[in-house]
Amino acid sequence: MPGNERYYSFGVGMVHFVSVSTDEDIDPSSTQWVWLDRTLAKINKQRDIWPWVVTFQHRPIYNSNKNHGNWSGANNYTYDAWDGELATYEGWPDDYEALLLKHKVDLVLTGHVHHYERTWPVRNRNDVTKSYENVTSPVHITCGHGGKGYIR
Repeated sequence: MPGNERYYSFGVGMVHFVSVSTDEDIDPSSTQWVWLDRTLAKINKQRDIWPWVVTFQHRPIYNSNKNHGNWSGANNYTYDAWDGELATYEGWPDDYEALLLKHKVDLVLTGHVHHYERTWPVRNRNDVTKSYENVTSPVHITCGHGGKGYIR
């Protein structure tokens, strides 16, 4: 780990998992971006060991939920008990997605939105491949319903 617990990576079997933090910048001048670029490059040199690369994070950069939408680094929520400004984080989604594509990440797992959703392989918002064969873009899965109450 780069001296923190906000982003890290580990391998399990044929998969290498990489955690990133959506609660801080990920533009090319940020510590997280530099760490992620180096980490993914190192993993790619060992694709014979880890043919699958999966990133995971809290907020999704692709999501159709009207209350949340695609994570852009800007907190657009309103809270009754909070009258201050919420932080804006640089590099989401463009600089982050550029690294996913550069290093051929296979899958992006996210939470935050309290439902399930998955994409076709996608890049640049609208460039979608409607097949899971021979893809060059990651699939995004939002699985955030763990925090949603199921008893009505």
